[in-house]
Amino acid sequence: MNRAIDRLADDLRLPALRPLVRHWLALFHARGSIPVLSDLDPLQFAASMRHAWIIDADADADADGGFRFRLSGEALIEWYGFSLKGKRYEDVFPPITLPSVIESTRRVLREPAAVYQAMTARMPDWSEPAALERIGLPLCAADGQIVHMLGATVFEQRVYNGKGSIDTAINTEYWYGLPGAAGGAALT
Repeated sequence: MNRAIDRLADDLRLPALRPLVRHWLALFHARGSIPVLSDLDPLQFAASMRHAWIIDADADADADGGFRFRLSGEALIEWYGFSLKGKRYEDVFPPITLPSVIESTRRVLREPAAVYQAMTARMPDWSEPAALERIGLPLCAADGQIVHMLGATVFEQRVYNGKGSIDTAINTEYWYGLPGAAGGAALT
């Protein structure tokens, strides 16, 4: 479902995402376009940092995924049991969810668009599923190419298991068009 970008902060249920989203929205409105990675001021979203991540699109992003974690907050390190920094998607996500994660990232960067997802993750030990919220927001490199994605993943309850999940189901997904933003030239 497509929604107006200014509704994004209101659509979030979990408050830990709001500082990051509000900072990105302030940068977007101030520039009138997709913020540049170097515009980010982590002090403006310090309350979201443990949940935050940044993805870089490799030169081969269209061919085989080609997405790599530049930043991985503490919550994801606790969830997966290792730092995601420098890891490719293929090193992190289970094969069953990898195609949808790649396609979602491509869409954020290509359109460009922002995405909000409320999800349920099935755990490796078959315990109760973990509810989570995730956002993805496009960022430009210094040259104006949209090749980064800023995001955050927040779990409703403290379920960090050090093993990640077997798979995830998207319960709610909203896409937000970005008025006046040109599509990502790096991903065609």
